[in-house]
Amino acid sequence: MSGYRAWQRGGQRQGLSDAQLTLLLQAIHAESGGAYGSPRMVRALRARGLSASKARVERL
Repeated sequence: MSGYRAWQRGGQRQGLSDAQLTLLLQAIHAESGGAYGSPRMVRALRARGLSASKARVERL
């Protein structure tokens, strides 16, 4: 479902703040032994049921 359609229906997107996402990315980075780059980090986030763009992961 697109964000626009969810907004029309009154739903809200549950997004993480930059600070929350940074902590999660640090945990994933530590679990991987520092071997994961941004594409694998994005896949790890999606496996946990969260989403963030590759650009956002790279920025953080």
